[in-house]
Amino acid sequence: MPVSVPKVLGVSCLVAVGAARAQGTTPTQTLDAGSAAVWSLAYSPDGRLLAAAGDGGLLQLWDVTTGERGADLAGHEGTVRSEAFSPDGKTLVSAGFDHTIRLWDPITGQCIAMMTDTAPVFFPAFAGDRRLVTGSEETAGRIWDLATGELAHRLDGHKDRAWSAAASPDGAVAAIGGRDGIVTLWDAETGELLRTLSGHAAAITCVAFSPDGNALASGSSDNTVRVWDPGTGGLLRTLAGHSSTVCDVGFSPDCRTIASVTGEGIVRLWDAQTGLFRRALSGGGLSLAFSPDGSRLATGGSDGKIRLLDWRHALEAPRPADLVPELERLGLEPSGQRSRNTCSVCTTRGVLEFAYSVRVSRGVRLSAEFLNWACNQVIGNKTDDRGQFFHDLLKGLEEHGICREDEMPYKCTFDPDYAPSEEARASALRIRDEGSEVHWINPIKREAGLTDEQFEEVKRVLRDGHPVAAGSGHSVMLVGYVEDDSEPGGGSFLAIDSGGPGHYYELSFDHVKHGIYDTYWVE
Repeated sequence: MPVSVPKVLGVSCLVAVGAARAQGTTPTQTLDAGSAAVWSLAYSPDGRLLAAAGDGGLLQLWDVTTGERGADLAGHEGTVRSEAFSPDGKTLVSAGFDHTIRLWDPITGQCIAMMTDTAPVFFPAFAGDRRLVTGSEETAGRIWDLATGELAHRLDGHKDRAWSAAASPDGAVAAIGGRDGIVTLWDAETGELLRTLSGHAAAITCVAFSPDGNALASGSSDNTVRVWDPGTGGLLRTLAGHSSTVCDVGFSPDCRTIASVTGEGIVRLWDAQTGLFRRALSGGGLSLAFSPDGSRLATGGSDGKIRLLDWRHALEAPRPADLVPELERLGLEPSGQRSRNTCSVCTTRGVLEFAYSVRVSRGVRLSAEFLNWACNQVIGNKTDDRGQFFHDLLKGLEEHGICREDEMPYKCTFDPDYAPSEEARASALRIRDEGSEVHWINPIKREAGLTDEQFEEVKRVLRDGHPVAAGSGHSVMLVGYVEDDSEPGGGSFLAIDSGGPGHYYELSFDHVKHGIYDTYWVE
């Protein structure tokens, strides 16, 4: 069916109904979309309109310049999974569980065209002004001809549902993310398969191109975001740190920041060039969208709320203590325990190697595997990859020392017969004898919790430039903090968590004060 496109754009349709505060941000508007979960958000290219889609046929337009809300766009039956504006901003497309793709005039709110698929439709994306890319509940994505309303290409490249879709800014490439954990790239004009991107360990839930088209981000049920070079198909970096499925991902307009969000309500901000974690924001949910001018990050939640976050303020807010720049300078990025039960080992290794690296004025990776072996010698453990206590690890250090990582590399699984070479043992004693002084803030006790004095000592040590080992059910290394009245306890600590591949994450003052058993630092 032919698709007509309105010539002008204009609607007045937003109302702010409350205020919210995200971690490290100034108060932001909260918009009430009703009781329906907000699965998708999209800004118009000029930044004036914000469209929201979700459960129960939800499809709304909000005018972020006037504070007025327009009429709902009615027509879909059931969940509207996602929506998008055309490159010129004159058309809004929506896709839903009712098997339909609908094109709307944002001025009148009228549906101007409709296409019907054979399955629920997800993530419509304009590929230029002639093509539309969509994901599907079936195993193939689609490319539609907007002039005729007909299916132009069926993108058969997945073994399971081809859920997510995106188009490159120039409209030349379509990306499809599948439940099979694969991302496929296609020529949007010919429907030819260009390349396949493999690496995720679970379903792809979302894909997004950077505004300059030089990168593609994919979010997954494996709790990670992967960033790819769409020109070569090469993996650029992996962003690990979420503890649940990544629901949405997007790039800032200047391509310097990536935002990702999970249903647990946490938005994580990452440096797009390095992959380093920068800040976590509360007030997230199921969906997100950067405003075209980069001033706001909109998030949609399962509670029907849309929050407009001042993410730049949060990102630029100074921390009283922040060891990340020094860790980066020394090349001591987070590294992981993988599937082993060695969080306390990796945490102790972390504080030891930071102190040693600062002392010798260069980054030196130390061996968690040697430290674990040394502890096992002291406690007489030879069969079990058990979780170690800080005090036992430090006894192992006192007796055997610790060598460099390359002298006894970490193994992904425990090997009771894995022992250091004579050279590694000699190196470990030399490093030990160069001197590291351990300072206990709170030795282990039966009940968790820090006194007020101990809590303030943790913050002082961080301000003085030393990371702090914090022991609990899962041990972490504290590397910074920020004061924030919106967080439980009045702020949050930045920590290195060795879980999985290793990553930065934030935990509240309240959690540290009441949930930590023992803490110490090393110089």
